[in-house]
Amino acid sequence: MVRTDVGLWAVADGMGGHEAGDLASRIVVQSLDAIGTPESAADLLAECEERLFSANRQILALSHERQGATVGTTAAVLLVRDSYYACIWAGDSRVYLISRGAISQVSHDHSELEELIAEGALSREDVNDWLSNAITRAVGSRR
Repeated sequence: MVRTDVGLWAVADGMGGHEAGDLASRIVVQSLDAIGTPESAADLLAECEERLFSANRQILALSHERQGATVGTTAAVLLVRDSYYACIWAGDSRVYLISRGAISQVSHDHSELEELIAEGALSREDVNDWLSNAITRAVGSRR
């Protein structure tokens, strides 16, 4: 989703292997698309956060309607207003910064694998042998 008029770019990717990931990602996109023209960068951030919390509540309600089925989506959101920017993300949808000919990852994955690396239980070299990379946060998750 691209909203250059307000300074918002977003990706929502439904969780594979679970129910209604396409619907969960659509809920996030539609919720963010309803953002009006903000007065300031702080207003844009606050409105985006509220829209994501609202989408989270809608997706949790959808899960409840489906007898507790796991329903969710990853999300990566970039906000740019005036001379400020903010990134909001959940899951393993990533945000990168391209500057002076270099690309660097701004976000960190909310995943089992990244948590194990951060805890020192695994090294980056061990990653090639890791079979699963379950996400630990998502929109539609209680965590």
